[in-house]
Amino acid sequence: MQNNQLDALRNEIDALDSKIVELLSARLSLVESVAQTKLKMGLGIKDQKREREILKKITCPYSAEVREIYQKIFEASLKLQIDFWAHFEK
Repeated sequence: MQNNQLDALRNEIDALDSKIVELLSARLSLVESVAQTKLKMGLGIKDQKREREILKKITCPYSAEVREIYQKIFEASLKLQIDFWAHFEK
């Protein structure tokens, strides 16, 4: 019985993971659009004010953990923008 319960919980996690991957992919696609817009506007890549605003909005029982995850998302987004810009600077 406990294995069935564990399997059921893991299946729920798997379903959530699929949604997270889909959402992160959509987010990163938008990050590319943001990079393109910043390039056209002559703005810098990193926007610490925007990052702080996003982190402030995170209020849940796991805020510290979610903020850590968002730091990694910011790092990946920054790398994607840098790579995008490098493509256009050639």
